[in-house]
Formats: sequence, structure tokens, C-alpha cells
Amino acid sequence: MEADAAQTLLFEDWSGLRVGPLPAENTAAGEYHYHPPAGESGQWHNPMAGVGLGHAPWLVIEDNGRHLLLQTSTGEANRWGIARLVAGIDNPKIAVLGLAFKGNVDDMRESPSLKVIELLEDQGMRVAVHDPYVKKSPMELSGIEDCFRDADCVVLLTDHSDYKYLNPVELKTLVRTACLFDTRNLLQHDAWRAAGFRVNVLGAGPERPRKARTV
Repeated sequence: MEADAAQTLLFEDWSGLRVGPLPAENTAAGEYHYHPPAGESGQWHNPMAGVGLGHAPWLVIEDNGRHLLLQTSTGEANRWGIARLVAGIDNPKIAVLGLAFKGNVDDMRESPSLKVIELLEDQGMRVAVHDPYVKKSPMELSGIEDCFRDADCVVLLTDHSDYKYLNPVELKTLVRTACLFDTRNLLQHDAWRAAGFRVNVLGAGPERPRKARTV
């Protein structure tokens, strides 16, 4: 994976961390600093990689079998592939799972989900939001079935434990396009793939649609 003006790749081994957003309790994020060419005024925050209040936006990625740290920058909602995942789909709908800033709480302060939703809507995408903990929200919340219904991409933004128990086989019957983007590396991806979903995990790169085998 090549670094560019929008990201800095650190070539150390972080094999003890799983692929995905760097856990908020991990202090390694504070050990590195990056100053963009424009100076310290550059905005370095990517809502897809936010890990909570006061923490830097770092990702653990896998490259040739090694786990590395990636620092991310401000970007559009398609920085981590949402727009690419629904490219070519007319009037795409995104099902967002999680509005709280971290799992199993109802606190939305500094929640990266709010910015992600705003960016998606700015790009003309329809967005449905579900959160089992948040009761008072600045936007309309949907039940889980309504959230999934006719969706073209399911994006998990908050690692609520409840989402581990979703039934991908049942939910597959509701969506228009079976595509999952797990930004928290929370779900059982093999089960979602077996149900027919194309699974993408933040930091692991996009998964391409499988070609049918000929016999």
C-alpha cells in the first residue's frame, strides 16, 4: 500500500492489534504526529476512522501479513470506499448501523457517525440510521428492518454488541444490494459472506464481487 498526501504509512509491526480502527484505549496513537505540507493548520480527521473523544484517527491495516498503523486525513465519505461500493447504482441507499460515538452507550458527542451521515447525504445518497441505544437523535432513526430495506450498502459505524447477533440470512432478503462495510471489524464476516453479502472491512481493502464458476 502506497502512502500519498492524504495518508502516512508507518512501517512498524503491530501484530498485537486487530485490523480496523485503533482501539481508543490504546495510547500508541499519541506517539506519532504528522504535519501536512500546508503546516499544522491542516485538518487531520477522518470520520470513518474516529475512535472516540480526543483520540487521533488511526487505523490498523494488514499489508503482506504485517499489521501496520495508518494515519488518515480529512476526506469525502468515499475516502474509505462507500461511494465506490455503490458506484453505478441509481439513487443508492446506505444503511448506517450506529450513531453513538462508541459501543453500548447512547452518547453522541463527537460521534464520527454524524459527520459520515452528513457527507453521505451531501453526495446525494439516501441514508437510514439505526442505533439500539440512542433514544434522542437529531435525525430520524429507523427500526432494523426499515434500515436494511432496499439498502445498497450496510455500513457499521459503532461497535454495539447487539449487532453481533444480526441474522445476515434474514437481512439479505431485505436489501437491494448485498454489500457490507464493517468499519469496526465487529461482525462474523464468514457468516455474512455465506449469506451472500460482499464484505468490506476498514483497513483491509475492498472485496471484489465473486465471479461465478463454470463447470
